[in-house]
Formats: sequence, C-alpha cells, structure tokens
Amino acid sequence: MAASPTLTIGSTEHAAAQQLPELAAGFPDHRVRFRIDRGAQLRTALAEGRIDLALLLGPAGEPDARAVGQLELTWYAAPGWAPPAAGDPIPWWPSTHRAPSATARWRCRPRTGCRPR
Repeated sequence: MAASPTLTIGSTEHAAAQQLPELAAGFPDHRVRFRIDRGAQLRTALAEGRIDLALLLGPAGEPDARAVGQLELTWYAAPGWAPPAAGDPIPWWPSTHRAPSATARWRCRPRTGCRPR
C-alpha cells in the first residue's frame, strides 16, 4: 500500500486552534503536518515550496491569495480598565517583533512601550 501524500499547512498561532483541526479533517487521504510561525516566515516558506498552504490573518496581498473566511475576535481587559473617552485615540504600542530586525537597539518597558535607544 502506498504512503499517503503529505500536506504541510502553515498558520499563525492566532488561527491555529480554530482552523487547523477542521483543515486536517478535510484531507482524510493525506498525512497533514502543521507549521506554526509568523506570517512573514510562512509567506517565504509558501513561496519557496516548503509548505503547501498557509492560513494568514490580514488582507490577501499576494496574487494567488484569497480570503476564505473571518475570525471572531474578542478583546479582554484587566479588571478596572476603562477605555479612553470618546474621541481620544487608543494608545498604540509598537510591535516588539520588529525590534530585533531594526538597525537601532530598542528598550521595551511595560508602561511606556518600546522606543529606540
């Protein structure tokens, strides 16, 4: 008996719990492997043929990409947290994931966020 073909699916951690079990069930004749990574690494792996399919959050920017659904998001806050007053901007925190790839050194603190040194 021939071995089942392998299908490698990449996903960000955000989509993994909800989407990957259903995807695996949708390919009963395949051996399904999963790769959890950041979106940029998954896009590279897809372009290089190291994964067969990628679930990514955000707009479908690649020509072969297509939106296939929506994920419900739920926001959580600490007890006692109050949202900003109407019309006030919501504080923005820079992504710490970008810090290592920047040319400047970064200092990140919980209350003040991340800033170049």
